[in-house]
Amino acid sequence: MLRGFSKRPYHWQNTVAVQHELAPGVAMTAGYYRTWFGNFTVTDNLAVTPADFNPFCVTAPVDNRLGSASGTQLCGLYDVSPARFGRVDNLVVLHSRFGERTELYNGFDVAVNARFGTGGILQGGVAGGKTLTDTCTIVDSPQAARPGFCRTTLPLAGQMQYKVSAIYPLPYGVQLSGVVQNLPGIPTVATWVVPNAQVVPTLGRNLSSGATGTVSVDLLEPNTQFSSRLSQVDLRLTKILRVGKGRLKVDLDIYNLFNARDVLSQVTAYGPQWLRPTTVLGGRLIKFGGQFDY
Repeated sequence: MLRGFSKRPYHWQNTVAVQHELAPGVAMTAGYYRTWFGNFTVTDNLAVTPADFNPFCVTAPVDNRLGSASGTQLCGLYDVSPARFGRVDNLVVLHSRFGERTELYNGFDVAVNARFGTGGILQGGVAGGKTLTDTCTIVDSPQAARPGFCRTTLPLAGQMQYKVSAIYPLPYGVQLSGVVQNLPGIPTVATWVVPNAQVVPTLGRNLSSGATGTVSVDLLEPNTQFSSRLSQVDLRLTKILRVGKGRLKVDLDIYNLFNARDVLSQVTAYGPQWLRPTTVLGGRLIKFGGQFDY
């Protein structure tokens, strides 16, 4: 329910771009972008306060895939008191009532366009940036300020993109074009379902959901691990034929030329299936197409 605020979310963006001819037929464009957001809203459960939450820690599983988190004690976790469990009276208000929330992006791109040979066109570039998100303000649960999890940065490595495309005319009226792209891998997430028995020693009681209850704990700090980068090559051959007074355009498209199987999504629940791919890049696809104009 919306009560008590009238301000709308907003965002500002600053852009600076320059273009320069490096040589005859070769031009470069470079840009810098800064975007920030404001007037965030937050849901405040009026039925509880931060004092109604009790802290606890858990020991992470020993697994070298977890990096520095393997086998360590994870704290900054909280469980609502049994007396307040299940009580809800939500009010959506501006985040600024409790403190500032930050979301800031700084990015750049550089692109080069060139003409070569007899009618060839080459385009390529790189784009990247960093995104800072800070949601460490405590509204209800103090877990909102968990160190390493409330203030995060999506780094350059997680947003860096490389793309190159080219078009070139071949003999007999055939035109060859292609695109090569290399994109960042997806962030690795490990959400562990912890049983009550592993919480009791530091919480000093059962979870508010009961002795058979569980709690989900993120084992990895956000944006600190990524899957392998994604690479894809697509090609197209085009032939234009004159048919009477009309024109027939015939295309042969080959998507994912090298049949790459890069991971697009994976299991995020920590357990035996963790990191198992659930979606991969589509396999090599060959498609014929045509268009007749008259």
